[in-house]
Formats: sequence, C-alpha cells, structure tokens
Amino acid sequence: MPVPVFSPRAAFGLPRRYIFLASFLLGILILTIASSHPTTRQFVAERTPDAAKALHPANWGLPFAGTGGAGNGLGGGFLSGKKPAEFDEYGRCLFMSPFDALSHEEKQRAEQLVLENVSDGIVRAKQAAFIPPHKANSSANVNPADIKETLTNPILGLLMNGERKWQDMLSRQSRTLEEAVQEYKTRWGRNPPKGFDEWWEFAKNRGVLLPDEYDSIMQTLLPFYAFDHAELEKRNLEAEKTVETFTMIVKKGKVEIQWNDDYSRDHWWASRPRADAQVNLMEPFMNLLSDFRATFTIHDQPSIMPSHDRMKELTDLAKRHQLTKNTNDKDVAEMNWLNACPKDSPAVKGDAEPDAHDTFVSSHLSAMNPCNHPSLLHKHGITIEQKTEKSQPKPHTRIMPIFVPSRTLLHADIPITPVGKDGRRDDVGDDPAWNAKSNKLYWRGLATGLQHNKNTGAKWRDSHRERLHFMANAKSTAPRSILEPVGVSGRAVENEYPANTLGQYYMDVKLSGGHWQCDGGDGTCDEMNQEIDFGSKDSPERSNAFKYVFDTDGNAWSSRFPRLMASKNMVIKASIFPEWNTQTLPEWYAYVPSKMDYSDVFSILAFFRGTPKGKGGHDEVARRIASNGQCWVEKTWRREDLQSYMFRLYLEFARVMSPDRDNGKMDYVPQ
Repeated sequence: MPVPVFSPRAAFGLPRRYIFLASFLLGILILTIASSHPTTRQFVAERTPDAAKALHPANWGLPFAGTGGAGNGLGGGFLSGKKPAEFDEYGRCLFMSPFDALSHEEKQRAEQLVLENVSDGIVRAKQAAFIPPHKANSSANVNPADIKETLTNPILGLLMNGERKWQDMLSRQSRTLEEAVQEYKTRWGRNPPKGFDEWWEFAKNRGVLLPDEYDSIMQTLLPFYAFDHAELEKRNLEAEKTVETFTMIVKKGKVEIQWNDDYSRDHWWASRPRADAQVNLMEPFMNLLSDFRATFTIHDQPSIMPSHDRMKELTDLAKRHQLTKNTNDKDVAEMNWLNACPKDSPAVKGDAEPDAHDTFVSSHLSAMNPCNHPSLLHKHGITIEQKTEKSQPKPHTRIMPIFVPSRTLLHADIPITPVGKDGRRDDVGDDPAWNAKSNKLYWRGLATGLQHNKNTGAKWRDSHRERLHFMANAKSTAPRSILEPVGVSGRAVENEYPANTLGQYYMDVKLSGGHWQCDGGDGTCDEMNQEIDFGSKDSPERSNAFKYVFDTDGNAWSSRFPRLMASKNMVIKASIFPEWNTQTLPEWYAYVPSKMDYSDVFSILAFFRGTPKGKGGHDEVARRIASNGQCWVEKTWRREDLQSYMFRLYLEFARVMSPDRDNGKMDYVPQ
C-alpha cells in the first residue's frame, strides 16, 4: 500500500511555498526572542542561575556600555546608529551613556562650553563663540565676522562632566586589601580601624561596587577624635539620657536594645520596627564587632547643631591628633543656622540668592549647604520652623554621639542607612515601557516638612512642599522665563511663557491627603484647606506611569527615592539632606539634581521633554538616565550595600569610643 505524501495544499488549502515561508519567519522570530537580553527584568542578577558567578570579585569590571569614542572620551552613540547593550552575559545591567545620545553638534558644543561657577555647586553657561572643529582645524582662515557669540545649553556640559566623574570614580576603586589600606591612609592620615580586613572580605564577597567611598563616615566621626575617652564616655551617657532615643548595646558579638524613655518604647509607632531592622541588618557581621554602645533617635530629623567655631576647632584638632581642653560647652535648646556658618559665608553676610532659570546644579552635595546658599534658610521646612525645647526632636548645641536617619551639612548627628523592610527596597510594581509613559513630571506627597501653625511654623507657605505645589498649579498668567533648547543644535535661548501654561504643560504635581501636621485651634488647618487644592492620595505605583518623577524632602530625607530610582523613570531630585550614599550618586548620569528653589525645573524639563511648542526634546537621553538610575540602585542600594556601610560605620565608631583608641590596639595594621 503506497505511503501517503503530506500535502500542504491538501492539509491547509495553501500553496507549499507559503507554508515554507511562514515556517522560516517563525524560526527567525524564535531565535530573536531566545537570544535577546531580558530588558523587562529589573533585578536580573538576583534571579539569574549564574548570579553567584556574576557577582564574584573576579568579575568586578567597569559596567559600561556605549562609551569610548574619539575626541571627547565618551563615544559615538545612539545617533550614530549604535544601540548600546543594556545587559551583560550574566544578565546584569550595564550603564549607558546619555552623552552618546546627543547630536554631533551638541557634543562639539559641550567640549567647547565654559561653565561658570555662580555659587558653590551651581553653574551657568558662559556665552561664547562656537567654532565647529572642522573649521577651527582647517588651514583656511576663519573670518571673525562670521563668528557670532551664542549660548550653549549648560545641560550638555553637565551631562558630559557627570559621566566623566562617574567613570573616574569607578576606575580608581581599590581591588585588593593592600590597595584599600593605602587609600584609607592617604585620605585620612591614620590606619584603618581594627577589623578592616574582615570588613574588606565581607564587601568583596558581596560585590560592593565602590569599596573606597565611605568618606561621609569619617567626616562625621572626626570631631569626636578631639575628645579623650573619659569625655566621650560622659557624652555617650548624656546621649542615652536624651528623650526619644534607644541604645544598641553590642557586647561579645550579641546585641541588646535599651529603651531610654517610655514614649520611645511604647508610643511612637516607628521605634520598634526601626530598632529591629537595624539589629537584623547587622546579623551577618555582628560577631565581628568590638563592644560599643550606640544611641539612636526615634525621629527622622537631626537635632545636634553646634556652632561653626566649635566644629572647626574640634575638626582641626582631630586632624592634628590633638585633644580639646574645652569640654564645658553648654547645651542650648535651639537650632541657630547662622551660628553654624562661617562668619564670612554668604548666609551670615546676608547675601541675596535670587531665583535663576539659567543656573543648574553641578555638585548636589555642595548645593545643599545653607551657609553658601542663603535661600535655603527661607525655602525649606526644617530651616523656617523655629525649634524649641518642646520640639520633637529637641534641638541641642552640645555635640554628643546620636545616630540619625538623615542630617543636613550643618548638623553633627551621625547618619546611618535608613532601613525599610529590613533593608530591602520597596517593590516597584507594574512598570510600563518607556514609550507608554506620560511625558509629564509627576509628584504626590503629604504636607510634611514642618508643623503648620501661627507660631513656630508661621511661614509654612514658604516650605519646600507647599512651594512645589503652588508652582505646579499656578493660576497666574504672569510671564515666567525658561531656558530652552534650539532643536538639537546645542544652542539655548531664553523664552517666556505664562506661569499657568508651564505648570499645565509640564507637571502633574499636587499635595495630597488634605491638611497635615497643622494646628486646628489657631485656624491654620482651615487656611491650608482654603489655599491648597489637595489631590487624591495615589498609590506609590502611580508614579510608574510617568517618564519624569520628582523627589523632594519631607520632614527629613525622602524614603521613596530608591523605589523611584528602581523604576523606569528619570528622577529629578531636590534636597538639603545628604544621605549615606549621596557622595556616590551620579548626578546628570543616573538622576538630575535640582535646586531647592525649583527655579531650574522648567528649564530642565524643556531640555528633556522639549519646549511647550514641542521642539528640542531629548527623550533618548532621558531614557538612558532613567536606565542608569535603575542600574545604580541595583548595583549600590542592595541589602548587602547597606550592611557594608553599617559594618564599616560600627568599626569606626567602636574605635573612636574605645579606651584603646590612641594606643594602636583598635587599629588594623597589616602583619
């Protein structure tokens, strides 16, 4: 009996060539999907079978993609037709070059751009003639009459500089214990603390990306080296007697929590979770610590603000390995910002700092200093609220060791890593693809920042969250200037738009949840309801629907920042609270810093989204910054990174508080 032959036409009613063509196309599709990078997975390294191999120190490398062109040291990039890889062979994210996504002329202008310092950490572009390199390098004479001075967009230079700063930081990190010890000695003029070798092994085995960048720890603890052990013991006891605190007692590898008042133990909702979270965080290295007692505030805000002269005296003595003879400094229940500044600082001299739409942050840490930026003293909740004996926390001028989730540059509290969910980041939730997101800037938040009343918080309308709401929801048609790009030429021009037009076009920003932290008895709550059009309280996941998200302070630091960075949003951040990792945060590369007066926000949005007329946007640059933000969080804000920081902090604190601090027994000295 003859074997039946398969016939496509008989089986499907189609010619054979159509079936073969469809099979061929299906095969290509399957191969494409199978070989593509898992771009929709956010924390791939943690879920990859080869994660342990990928995170091994032998694979520590510079995690870059799309860099390395001629001339500017950065690259050819997106507009040259190259699409950078977003993941390596292990599924780990790669940083991408935002600068590469600029046009050729924009890159050339960035190279010739001169950024002038307007104030500490704030720059403006200098108007100058732009000569295309092919003309400047040609043998033909350039006719001066053909050269006109134009303004280059300063954001181009900030993108270039931010990328180079980040690359430089990555490339200079120590790779061995010996290198790390030498780097420590170079930076601080003393040996590392006892246990440094065990800390190094801990950090290395957990793939810590930036093992040298812990300057904020020593900068905080340095003044304590000016006190002898007896005086430090006395001040540590004073800290334990401070209300609304708890003390972590570390002894022989075990930890005990001592509650220093009933309110902390029984009434404040966040006390026990925070104490438990800190203890849980230190479990992997608890048995490697020397004995010490560390006191933590239960509040978000810092409380210790000595005078500038006192802090300078202690720091200078500590650098010279000398001790202070002045130990009778009085403790006053006040927060005197001007007294904490140098006498020749702009704040003390009363210098004005006007709003400016054409100046931008070049160093976020420097821009957070109220002494050099007097406007901060009038535009933030913590600076405009008067602190008194009844404030929570109560302010102090006498330096003592109290650990706090965040502080300003003028405070002397000891900053820690704020721990939520045991050091694990909040879930991002459903995060749409970049092109499916809204082009507006999004923010929602409660009216935190200060106590709203007619006494200590009478200037609440000038607080940072209220000002953000009023700017975004302006009803005024008064003209407001912005700096906007001219296509992709690299040039910038100033233009004016009605204030309400800018808010409506660029922003979806509102205070939410109704009046908050206000005095109902003096009528302040009613005033807030009358003057503020409160929005609904959205879910955290709502921000994922937007390409641009804003982050600003609340009562203190912003706890939502790591979650925002972990989603596919470009984060614009304004703050006066440096955090444990601010010094390693890549500005204009993984996020965009904003001034606390917000006068640059519309100019920033004009560059990335484009003008209200729909021109000059840099969407791909923004997408890469958003992707770098995700990658930065994935590589530097893991539970292991928080543990590495706190391990190092506890080693340093145990040494400075030890009776053996000055005899070398608490130092790490290689054998």
